[in-house]
Amino acid sequence: LDINLEKSISKVLKSNQNYIGVAPGAGEKNKIWPLENFIKICEHYQSQNMTIVFFLGPSEILLKDKLKNLFPNSIFIEDKINGYSNIEIVMATSKFLKIAISNDSGVSHMLSTGYCPLIKLFGPKDPKKFTPDKKNLYSISSNEFNSSDINKIPTDRVIKEINKLL
Repeated sequence: LDINLEKSISKVLKSNQNYIGVAPGAGEKNKIWPLENFIKICEHYQSQNMTIVFFLGPSEILLKDKLKNLFPNSIFIEDKINGYSNIEIVMATSKFLKIAISNDSGVSHMLSTGYCPLIKLFGPKDPKKFTPDKKNLYSISSNEFNSSDINKIPTDRVIKEINKLL
């Protein structure tokens, strides 16, 4: 990772704070866990003094205002850093996160650096096929709930996994 990029991020994300990365989108609609569930996760960890760092893909830009209103102290890191691609920013930011959560998506691949634990949520796809066996990479699948529908993953299951990893 570019040292200047890390320095730029360190000016936004302070070492004395705890950050959770949240990527609520995906290119395929059947791979998207409900936004309401991500909001519950964010509310829970915000109440635990964690700051939410959102990563939005092109399909989620319309969510930005809603998320900013719900979580005014959250950070949209890609808006704060210039001179680097979004891919570089997302990957470098993972060094500053305590944990990240994402649907199975392009952003989840960017967050799969190993610098922080990442929980990938799966609906219809096979988590073993799309989650390499790497340190700090975990998956929760709707298969655990006898379904291929990502909506069947309960928020308490995700909170339990995050707590275990924190």
